[in-house]
Amino acid sequence: MSLASITAFFTNIQTDWFILFVVTIAIAFDALRSGSARARALTLSLPASYLLYTWLPTSAFIGPLLKGFAFPLAQNAIALGLMLLMFLIVLRATNSWAEGSHKSATALISGIAATVALLVIWMQIPTLDMLWHFGPLIHSIFSIPYALFWILGASMAFALVRD
Repeated sequence: MSLASITAFFTNIQTDWFILFVVTIAIAFDALRSGSARARALTLSLPASYLLYTWLPTSAFIGPLLKGFAFPLAQNAIALGLMLLMFLIVLRATNSWAEGSHKSATALISGIAATVALLVIWMQIPTLDMLWHFGPLIHSIFSIPYALFWILGASMAFALVRD
């Protein structure tokens, strides 16, 4: 195998797969270092934050205030702020400080499950999809018809690796 064929292989891989790989490895290393609590909280908070994001424009007090934040950067900040808020709430509600298992298989499953949940919710919020638009292959795998199954699969993965 020549160097040219190796470089040709890596230049034909979409950037999306590199981004997903880096996010998965980062979450897996965090889970390996300190347990799967943060990855579990991220996975559980993302569907809740999406639900809140879709309800915001129709809410009684906040809805009229958000009419002034119609430009995409403000919508991104609101969506990411809701994700962070829900992550912190779920982390505080579910984290047990006595987690003792920091195995590599648990960390890898946690990283993959959290990345899948992040990817599914990222593609459902249009303003976040404008920040980074994943390619057609990623969209066909993680799109709306399969979103329920991906989220359920990520949740079941955390039930499997529960410390």
